[in-house]
Amino acid sequence: EKEGNSVLNGDDPSLFSSRIKTLITGDSQRGGAVELTIKPEIQQAAYDALAGREGAVVALDPSTGAILALVSSPSYDPSAFASQDANAAIEASKALSEDSSRPLDNRAIAGNRYPPGSTFKIITTAAALRTGKITTESEVDAPDTITLPGTSHSLENYGGESCGGGRTSFSHAFAESCNTPFAQLAMNVGEKELSKEAKNWGFDSDLSIPLKVTPSTYPDNDSQAQTAMAGIGQASVQATPLMMAMVAATVALIVGWLARAEQAQSSADLTALAAAVAEADGGDACAEAEKVADENGGRLTGCEVRGERPRFVVEVTVA
Repeated sequence: EKEGNSVLNGDDPSLFSSRIKTLITGDSQRGGAVELTIKPEIQQAAYDALAGREGAVVALDPSTGAILALVSSPSYDPSAFASQDANAAIEASKALSEDSSRPLDNRAIAGNRYPPGSTFKIITTAAALRTGKITTESEVDAPDTITLPGTSHSLENYGGESCGGGRTSFSHAFAESCNTPFAQLAMNVGEKELSKEAKNWGFDSDLSIPLKVTPSTYPDNDSQAQTAMAGIGQASVQATPLMMAMVAATVALIVGWLARAEQAQSSADLTALAAAVAEADGGDACAEAEKVADENGGRLTGCEVRGERPRFVVEVTVA
């Protein structure tokens, strides 16, 4: 309510036209409406699934970015602060503040950030595909262990498992979330490009929903060993659950685009899809749209990108 107060009381810049109208008509200024996208049944299912454990759940609609569930656990009953007994309210606040499980933290967006682990391999993959270090058909080395450069640390796959017997297809390494090929892939991509990719996906960017979201961070690594660990979402990479939910939703959205591309019947369809995919991957959406239009017998007559990654809309018109 606090974050949406300017809309509710009618002062928000988005209500400017409404205020002009009231000046002309002499009517009283009315506040705007704030609509929550949370779905109670999804929120409840997420809360029940955590079963009191410390953690968070974020569920998004990939097609719109709407937040369907945003759960932080453990939670607390805010009615304790509404007591007419001031001392009771103070004691309740003190007890919650001193609770070692930190129920006042919103772990989904603004509590401590967490190493994203293997979910970050999506970003490492995107960087490798963008820079041409791999293709979807590539094979990669996948040793059981790898000694990180300049260290005596031996990195192994989860549980000490083997990944394809030393060499495997990249698609298999991705599906099995193997650590050793991804650590090597991160080093092959390099610190500069991996950092660039993380930022393209929203790391180190301010975000509000409209609640303030703690920025996820990709560290300044100064060694190959650190880059290797960052490539598998460890070391100093820190993310909020919302950030990684956005990463997953972006992948889901692109997969949907590619599925529709197989059914696209016109140059305009293909152009719009290509532009959106290019923008999602940090490319020049309109340049890609023009290229695809030309290749498919069309002529791009308009292209506009509204919003910023990862929440954007690409509109194209093709003659």
